[in-house]
Amino acid sequence: DTWNPGFSVGVLADMRLHQHFALRIAPAMHFGSKHLVFRDLDDLNDGGHPRESTQDMKNTYISVPIDLKISTLRYHNMRPYVNMGVMPIYDVGKERSEQLKLANFDAMLTVGMGCDFYLPFFKLCPEVKFCFGLRNLLDKNRPDLQDNQEMMRFTESVSKVQNNMVVLTFYFE
Repeated sequence: DTWNPGFSVGVLADMRLHQHFALRIAPAMHFGSKHLVFRDLDDLNDGGHPRESTQDMKNTYISVPIDLKISTLRYHNMRPYVNMGVMPIYDVGKERSEQLKLANFDAMLTVGMGCDFYLPFFKLCPEVKFCFGLRNLLDKNRPDLQDNQEMMRFTESVSKVQNNMVVLTFYFE
């Protein structure tokens, strides 16, 4: 397993419902990648280690998270908050024939926390959000690999693929 950081660009719309509650919509575009390593435990090299095959998957997601933001009272120039919501995402990346093929659409549950810092000319809001995918993204229906059993075995060896993300965001308001 490797750490694959990416970056996002987006906008924020915030509708205040109450002194402590706000509804937030933050459409964004996320750029990232996944690095997969397949190990064949039945085929060992001279050193006794399994032979490996890799696959790099580039992802470009469009997301429209809808969150409920619950804030505390403002203390001096800061106001901590928690948020939770749903985030539909769509991968607009190119379709290619690879070892694993993933579905383009997913929905995620999100939970996060942050703090509003009131500075002289703007408000800075750092936030960390944990996103948990709800769907199995693995596409097992692969007619493009019916004639290539060597590649089809990669798809058959995996039972489930889910998106999970940790998103660190800095909002400037």
